[in-house]
Amino acid sequence: MIRSSIKQITPRIAIMLTNQLATLISIPWLVIHMDTYHFGLVATSLILIQLGQVICNWDFLNYINEVWHDNLTQLKKNKLVTNIFVSQLILFIFFIVIIFALVGIKIIILPWGFLIASSLCIFFGGITPLWFYHVNKKASELVKITLISRLIFLALVIFCVKNDEDAETYIYLLAATFMLITVYGLIRMYFKYDFRWQAINFLHIFKHLRSSFHFLLNSLGNQQIHVLWGFALTLTQSPAIIALFSLADQVYRAGTAITSSVSEVIRLNTEVSQMTKIWRTVLFFLSIYILLAITGIISISFFIQAFFSTDYLPSIPIIQIIIFVWLLQSIIRLINYPVLGKVIGIKAVHKLTIYFLLGHALFITWWILTKQGLLAMTEFFLIASLIQLLVMLIFTFKKHNH
Repeated sequence: MIRSSIKQITPRIAIMLTNQLATLISIPWLVIHMDTYHFGLVATSLILIQLGQVICNWDFLNYINEVWHDNLTQLKKNKLVTNIFVSQLILFIFFIVIIFALVGIKIIILPWGFLIASSLCIFFGGITPLWFYHVNKKASELVKITLISRLIFLALVIFCVKNDEDAETYIYLLAATFMLITVYGLIRMYFKYDFRWQAINFLHIFKHLRSSFHFLLNSLGNQQIHVLWGFALTLTQSPAIIALFSLADQVYRAGTAITSSVSEVIRLNTEVSQMTKIWRTVLFFLSIYILLAITGIISISFFIQAFFSTDYLPSIPIIQIIIFVWLLQSIIRLINYPVLGKVIGIKAVHKLTIYFLLGHALFITWWILTKQGLLAMTEFFLIASLIQLLVMLIFTFKKHNH
């Protein structure tokens, strides 16, 4: 099982890690050529982009495993794919209207040019059909185009982004790479997998949205919880503060690109496996996560001092805490669907997720009302994640022993 999981995880990680590493690698270049305010605007855009893409994706990546079957006719597959694409378009419009309103009333500090560029990123990144290739176990077909587009992105960033005035250009370049990957994926679906657009059925669309809503909640509660904390930061803090958090956020995202792929592929390969085999796979990847976390916590201080200005030294303890949070959330992802879903059932996992989200919301509200700083926010995030993991372990072993 471990070997088969690694084979499928490798292309998924290659795609998602390439996306995140391209952004992460470009961050030092931005820090060198921009002041903290303009870098903060970029950081705010990146937070909104990720949240928007999470909403547009609606965790169809996991939901599709429940409704996609190899014995479906090509017509039924095309109808399903069409309905999901239209669902994503509806979600995109809904999210963008809310964000434009928040920017318009000055709750989120972001110039309109940045917002338009971010909207393009959300659209093209949100409808990327990775879920389609994932359920067909052909994610490797998007690896090459992802790598090429990201290399072009990095080259253009170095060539085009030279000062504060180019901050907006950075987001447009990011949008162009998302567009290239998505268009390629859609064209390949048309010619290789015979996808054809079908008549829109809004009853089926809202049925898919309703049926997959619990998967979205689970994604937010167990895979993308950091985007809620980041979004809270955009609502309450200045671009300069967001700039400090962005370094930690990018490290977290790069790590999450790995662990999300691992958990999704493990779930895909363990639907009929025995618990002993599942635990063996989980413990194997857990040991790798612990090693990565220790390495990151130890080395990040040297990295920041060597490559960043003294303005970013306060970010060192923030990044170290976020790496620890990443480790906790990675363990949560490992035992969420693959283990806890087996033990108590998928529906029970989804119900439990609601309480986890409420717990994080409570800590976010506590942090906002007490008006504490950025370091305190990461500490609240750590405590909330630790409680979430402990509760999941209690449910797992208590139910498993019975």
